[in-house]
Amino acid sequence: MNIELTTDFSAVPDQYFKYAILVARYQGQFVYVRHRERQTLELPAGHREPGEAILVTAERELREETGAMDFDLQPVFVFRVPAYDAHGQRSDELASLVCFAEIRTLGPLDPAYEIAEIHMDAEMPEPLTYPEIQSVIFQRVREWLAEQSQSEQDVLWLQKGKPDQGMDA
Repeated sequence: MNIELTTDFSAVPDQYFKYAILVARYQGQFVYVRHRERQTLELPAGHREPGEAILVTAERELREETGAMDFDLQPVFVFRVPAYDAHGQRSDELASLVCFAEIRTLGPLDPAYEIAEIHMDAEMPEPLTYPEIQSVIFQRVREWLAEQSQSEQDVLWLQKGKPDQGMDA
């Protein structure tokens, strides 16, 4: 499967965003959901409503699908699976915004929505609804989290000053 990922959010016109996909974490565990009509697990995600900003879609879907009440949300990258017509011309104009959410407070799931339950795991559980796509998204967000952690460590190191290297002045 040919998948495109970019962190250049300006490269995709806003109207092309159709979905928000979320990698969410609560108390050190990643949050997966099970749709009422399936037995498999998936990342929280959903369609953009007409006239809705894609970040609003991400926030709404996180609340609806996980019960998240208090959280931080950060866009990570744009995800696309290119499609081509019979003549080899690119025919897709749809994109998904992938975000990371650190959830501080979870509430109950609303029974009016399609999610039957949430599942917490330190890794990717099985079986997944869309394993080829979700594994790529999950791995890329984990890489991004590692980069963020390293950046935070670098900032702390700079704030504390350069460690003594045992050299006399």
